[in-house]
Amino acid sequence: MIDRRDGARSLADSPGKGAIPHRFRARWARAAQSPVWIIYLLGGVASAEIADVIQLYNNQTNPQGTWSAGLHVNTTPSGRQEPYYPGEVTNHHGVRFTPEISYGLTDSLEASVYLPVNIDRHGQWSAAGGIGRLTWIPLQAPEEGGWFLGGTVSAAGYDRRFQIDRWFLDGGFIAGYEDEDWLLTVNTLFSWSLTRDGVPDFFPALALMRHLDEMLSFGFEYYGETGPVNNTYSLEDQSHTIFSVIEYGHGDDWNISLGLGRGLTSASDEWTIKTIFFAPLDGF
Repeated sequence: MIDRRDGARSLADSPGKGAIPHRFRARWARAAQSPVWIIYLLGGVASAEIADVIQLYNNQTNPQGTWSAGLHVNTTPSGRQEPYYPGEVTNHHGVRFTPEISYGLTDSLEASVYLPVNIDRHGQWSAAGGIGRLTWIPLQAPEEGGWFLGGTVSAAGYDRRFQIDRWFLDGGFIAGYEDEDWLLTVNTLFSWSLTRDGVPDFFPALALMRHLDEMLSFGFEYYGETGPVNNTYSLEDQSHTIFSVIEYGHGDDWNISLGLGRGLTSASDEWTIKTIFFAPLDGF
């Protein structure tokens, strides 16, 4: 089977290796009609929602002592154009490049660093921020197939043009099943803003992939955000996006994932294209 380091491995948004997107927030909609400081105090703050890392996390971590590199490239042919706060850079017609470096601390624990770069619709390049992540999969699916279980935690900082809440702590659970024919991944993530209140937002994500052979798979991924756990957004203000995904990999050497996403609510970008490429660094 393919060493899956793409949209099905990652959670981050995503980010998913492979997403949730790392941030696919939906703090927009009607809240955008209010003054920014009022929105902020009420906890319904609009978010720039940069789609830098769109991925789920699954059964794969780097073996102990090994390095890998990834590149996440996402673009939004059709998305929200009007900013919800002064200085916001929206995703519409933008491109995000996010290099990733990962290292296996143990066979089940991996450390990763992401450095997102944004190109806006006017062609302006900007460093968007940085993300540090730990992924732990103590129960890994055996070669003959079976269940896996683990978790992930990350800290992220963003330029205010891309997130009005600049500092975040994310964490959640990774679970699923994989055999030679199928991969099912479920991620449940919670994101705490370190510059606001202590109530986390909820980010569900899942993937179902069919392995056609040892190198080729296809399937679907879902990413959502329902808002603070104690005050869920109305459905139209939530973000729900489904991606059609195809993956191709060459054993443990490299793999690539391509996905086309369709937003299902007005708070979601209408169309998003994502690509994730991974390769081991050992031996180079």
